[in-house]
Amino acid sequence: MVSVRGSLQERSPGTWYLRVYDRLADKQVRRTFKGTKRQAESELARFVAEAEAGNTPMSGTLTVADYLDRWLGQVSASLQPGTVQSHRGRVKRLKTELGAIRLSKLTAHRVDQMYAKLLSGGMSPATIKMHHAILSAALHQAVKWDLVPKAATDNATPPRVVRFRASSPDVATVRALIAKADETHPVLSATIMLAALTGCRRGELCGLRWSDIDRDRRVLRVCRAVKMAPTGNDVVIGPTKAHQERPVSLDDVMLAVLDTHRTRAEGWAADAHVEIDPDGYILTLDPTGRTPTSPDVVTRAFVRLTARLKVTCRFHDLRHFTASQLISAGVDPAVVGGRLGHADAHTTLRIYSHALAERDRAAAEVLGSLMASSE
Repeated sequence: MVSVRGSLQERSPGTWYLRVYDRLADKQVRRTFKGTKRQAESELARFVAEAEAGNTPMSGTLTVADYLDRWLGQVSASLQPGTVQSHRGRVKRLKTELGAIRLSKLTAHRVDQMYAKLLSGGMSPATIKMHHAILSAALHQAVKWDLVPKAATDNATPPRVVRFRASSPDVATVRALIAKADETHPVLSATIMLAALTGCRRGELCGLRWSDIDRDRRVLRVCRAVKMAPTGNDVVIGPTKAHQERPVSLDDVMLAVLDTHRTRAEGWAADAHVEIDPDGYILTLDPTGRTPTSPDVVTRAFVRLTARLKVTCRFHDLRHFTASQLISAGVDPAVVGGRLGHADAHTTLRIYSHALAERDRAAAEVLGSLMASSE
């Protein structure tokens, strides 16, 4: 642990100002002492020891709420806007439950009490685990900053999370959604079709530009994502979730979808007496293509569509549809993961392990036929 240093200054004969840096309060703390220089030096040593132990009056004022605000402000610059937004919501709940406690007095028992309260209040184990992750990250940073000797979350026990099974609509449902959207909202129809064919995330679809289509190589380059700003309704353009560009191969069907949508977009541009920007966004209501569609606009339109059709399906489930269909058809999970933008095949297998059931049955038939033919 970094040691606390102090200083003393004689303001008038026999009156001394003692100063130390209070790690918890993150500021200089001053104390007045009257006596000889030697006595003042001894008092300074005791003052430094108090600061190192977190026992100064200023240390006592640093609550969990104060620290979480400081931590979030520090880390926000390196996070994606959507991540900052979700962090703020979880930090707000953590502050409600633990905010009044002094950071130096937070214990694993108190953290576990919070988890039990949230669970009994109806919060899912998965959501509680997310709050645990935020609190743990913040407290481990506090350890690195020498604010506390140990993170209280190290000995805390969040509720066990049952492995998530991705929900995937069937082919008939996806086709019905596309057809219904085509009647009144052709941009949404094209968005759904591309989501089902590429497995792209919502923001990645909104970020696709006409210049991302490479017809010679029959590839769609997924280079960026449109994201909601941490505050307000504005959007920002940033990297994909993996911070990497990835190519998605185009087949004849997907090329036909893009061609049909391009023809429609050119018609809308002509009606507005404008031209489509060569680098314009593909899935937008702006006839020039210069303004991207907000991901939240896509979600709201999709929710209205599913309500009209009376089907239960989230927009993100289209991504699950892509993965489940490909894995069930025997496509290598590493290839599927690359198409989805997963960091590695382990992520793909963990999320879509249920889709391997069809392949396992096929494997059983192969082995059975081999043994039968040997008789």
